[in-house]
Amino acid sequence: MSEEPLEGGLHLIRPKSRAGWRTLPLPPGLAELVAQRVDAAGREANQHGLLFTRSAEDGPLTGRPIEPKSDTEAWGEVAKRAGITRAGTLHEARHTTATLLQSLGVEESLRVEILGHSSITTTRNYQHADIRLRSSALGKLASTLGLASALKRPRFSAALMRAAARG
Repeated sequence: MSEEPLEGGLHLIRPKSRAGWRTLPLPPGLAELVAQRVDAAGREANQHGLLFTRSAEDGPLTGRPIEPKSDTEAWGEVAKRAGITRAGTLHEARHTTATLLQSLGVEESLRVEILGHSSITTTRNYQHADIRLRSSALGKLASTLGLASALKRPRFSAALMRAAARG
C-alpha cells in the first residue's frame, strides 16, 4: 500500500482495493459546498494539497491535516445539533448508508460501487435488514402460504393459539 507521510503520525494512504478509487456524483447542495471549498483551498497555504485542513484556534485554515479525533468530535456535534442522541461512529455511518440504500431498493451492484467495496460479500456484511424489510418479507411469505385466510378459520386459529401458549 502506498502512503505519504504528512506530519506527526498522519499519512495519506491509498484505498485498500481498486474499488476504493471511485468517482461519485454529489447531491446538488453538497456539490456546491465542495466547489466552494475547492476554490478556497486553492488560495490557502496548503503544502499537501488537502481539501479539508485544520484551522488555527479560532483563526484561518493552516493547510495542516485534520486529526482523526477532530472528525469524530465534529460528527458528534453535527448529530447533537440534528437532535440525534446516539450518532454512533463514522464507520457505523457506512453501515447505516448500506442499509438505507438497500431499503430504498438501490440495486446491489450499485451499492457495492457507492461504498467502494471490492465484493458483494463485503457490502452484504454492512447491510442490516430494517424492521420494514423484515415485515415486508414475512408478509409476502404469509401471503404465499395463504396464512391470512387460514388464520380466519376458527379451528386453525385455536390450534395456533395453543401452540403459541406452549412456547
